[in-house]
Amino acid sequence: MSVCAWHGDRGHSGTGSRFGTGAGQAMAKHAGGFIAELKRRNVIRMAGLYLVAAWLIVQVGETVLPIYDVPNWVMRGLIATLAIGIIPALIFAWVFELTPGGLKRDAEVPPEESIGSQTARRMEHMIVVLLTLGLGYFAIDRFMFAPKREAAKVTAVRADLAAQRKAELAKEAEKSIAVLPFANVGGVAEEEYFSDGLSEEMINTLGQLADIRVIGRSSSFQYKGKTEDSRAIGKALGVAYLLEGSVRKAGEQVRIAVQLVRTRDGTDAWSQSYDRELRDIFAVQSEIATTVANQLHSKMLGTEDKPATLQPDMPPSGNVAAYNAYLQGVFYGRRGNSEDFKRSIAEYERAVTLDPEYALAYAGLALTNATLWGGDRKPEYEATARRSAARALQLAPKLAMAHIVQGVVQEAFDSDFQGALREYRRAAALAPKDVYVIRFMAGRQQMLGQWEVAEASARQLVVLDPLQPAVYLLLATSLNLSGRPAEAEAALRKVLDLQPKIAAIRADLAQTIAKQGRGKEAVQMAEQEPDPFWRIWGLALVHELNGERAESQKYLDQLIKENADDSAVQIAQVYAARKQPEEMFRWLAHAKMTKDPGMHQLQMIEFLIDYKADPRYQALLREYRLLPEDVPADTAIPAIRN
Repeated sequence: MSVCAWHGDRGHSGTGSRFGTGAGQAMAKHAGGFIAELKRRNVIRMAGLYLVAAWLIVQVGETVLPIYDVPNWVMRGLIATLAIGIIPALIFAWVFELTPGGLKRDAEVPPEESIGSQTARRMEHMIVVLLTLGLGYFAIDRFMFAPKREAAKVTAVRADLAAQRKAELAKEAEKSIAVLPFANVGGVAEEEYFSDGLSEEMINTLGQLADIRVIGRSSSFQYKGKTEDSRAIGKALGVAYLLEGSVRKAGEQVRIAVQLVRTRDGTDAWSQSYDRELRDIFAVQSEIATTVANQLHSKMLGTEDKPATLQPDMPPSGNVAAYNAYLQGVFYGRRGNSEDFKRSIAEYERAVTLDPEYALAYAGLALTNATLWGGDRKPEYEATARRSAARALQLAPKLAMAHIVQGVVQEAFDSDFQGALREYRRAAALAPKDVYVIRFMAGRQQMLGQWEVAEASARQLVVLDPLQPAVYLLLATSLNLSGRPAEAEAALRKVLDLQPKIAAIRADLAQTIAKQGRGKEAVQMAEQEPDPFWRIWGLALVHELNGERAESQKYLDQLIKENADDSAVQIAQVYAARKQPEEMFRWLAHAKMTKDPGMHQLQMIEFLIDYKADPRYQALLREYRLLPEDVPADTAIPAIRN
C-alpha cells in the first residue's frame, strides 16, 4: 500500500512542454497522471475496501445493537465515526506503502522494491470477500432475521398501545358509573317490569352525559338479584361509582330509594328517597338523573358546573298507562321466547293505542315483529314491522332506536346491508355511547368486510359492556379475520369465562389455537365442544390445519352425511381450508339453493375469504349485496370522550 506526496522523480509529473504545447493538454496530462498515481498507491482500492467494510459494519450494527437495548445515539455515533474515518484512511494509503519490511513512507521505497501491485490484488480479493459476506448477510437478514425483527417491532408497538390503552382506561374509570338493577320491593312479581324499566331508563338518561361513561344494560343486569360487594362489582365493571336503588309500587303510589356508591371503599356518596304518585314518575326520574349527574360532576370532574336537566324517554302525551305498557313490552321482549314475544307485541300495541305518537313504542313493536318473522316468516309480522318502523321514524327522526329498527327492516326483509349500515351510522351519530347501536354497527361492518373498523367498534363495546359475551365474540371475529389468532384466542377465552356453556365457541377456539401451531391442544379443545354439530365441524377443520388430511376427511364425511342440506356453508368452509376451491364453490352453490343463512356472512367466514378475489366469489358477494360500494370504510363509532 502506498501513500505520500505525489513525486515527479517517479516520472509522473513532468512539465507541460514535455506532454504537449497547450495549457489544456498540460492540465489533462496532469490530471491523468494524478489518477494514475492514486491507483498506483492503491488509494482508490482503499476507498472501495473502506466503504464495503463500513457498510457491513453498519448492517451488523443495526441488527445486533437493538438486541442489547443499546441507545440510538450509539448507532448514530458509529455512522458518524465511519464517515469521518475515511479521510485518515485515504491519507494513510497515500503516505505509506506496505513492503516486505513493513510499512514505509512511499517516498522511501525504491520502485524496484515496491510490491504495490501485489498489495492491490490482495485488496481486490478482500473487497470481493467483504462483498460476498455483505451479500450473504443481506440475504440471511432479509429472509430470516428481518421478518422476526418486524414481528418483534409489531409486538412491541402493540404492547405499548395496550399499555397506553390500559392507562387510559384506568383514567376513564374515574369518570364512570354503572346503574345496577333496582330491587323490586314488595315481592309482587308482576311489578318487576317496573323496577327493571326504571333501571334501564336511568341507564339511558345518564347516557346523555357526554363526559361520563355509563356501563350498558347487559353487563349491569348481570348483578340482578345478587348481593356482591360493591368493590368487587366496581372492579369487574371497571367503574368508580354504582347507582343502586329499590322500587316499591303500590297502586298509584311509588317509593324510589337510590344511593350513589363509591366502589373504591363501598361508601355512599349520596342517597335519597322519593315518595310520589305514579303520575309524577317522569319528574322523579328526571330529578334523580339530574341530581346524580350533578354529584358525578362534582365528585368525578372536580367542577360545580351543572349539566343540563336530563330527561328520560316518555310518551309525548305523558300518559303513564302508555309508559307502563311500553315497559312491559320491553320486559317480555327481553325474555326471548315466542310466547313472551307475542305478549310483548300486545303491550306495545296497547302503548301506541293509548298514545298514537309514542315513537319508542312503535320502534319496539317493529323490532319484536321482525324478530318473530325470523322464526316462522308470517307475512303479518313483516307488514307490522315495516309499518311500525316507518311510523317511528316519521314521529321521531332524531330517535336513535327509530333508525335501528329501520335498519333491521332493511336487513331482514330486503337483504339491504348497505342501507342498514347507513341507518345504524345515523343512530350512532345520535347516540354514540349506546351499546345497542354499537353492537349493530360492529356486526354489519363485519358482514361488509370492514374488519378493522368493526374491531374498533368491538373494543368500545368491551369498555361499555364488559360482561357481555357477544362483545368478545365480535372482537375475536375481527381479530381472526385480520390474521391475529393470539389476540383472538384471548377474546374467545373471555367468552367462555363469561358463558361456559355457550355453543360453538370451543370449536372456534380450537381452530384459532391450531393456526398458532398447537395442534394437539387444538384437537383437545374441539373434542370438548358440547354441541355435536360444531364439534364435528371443528375437528374437520383442526385436523386439516394440523396437516392430518385422513382424520379431517373422516369428520368431513360425517359432516356431509348428517348436515348436507342444513350446513352447506360450513362444509364449503372446510373445503376452503383444504384449498379445494372447486368443491368449495360447489357447496356454496348448494348453500344458495338451500337458502343457507350463512350466505349472508360470506365476508366474515375464515378460509372462504381467501378466495375473495375469485370472480365467482365476487359474484356471490354482489348477489347477496355484501360489497360495501356505497358505504365509506370509516364507519367506526365516534370515539367516546370521558
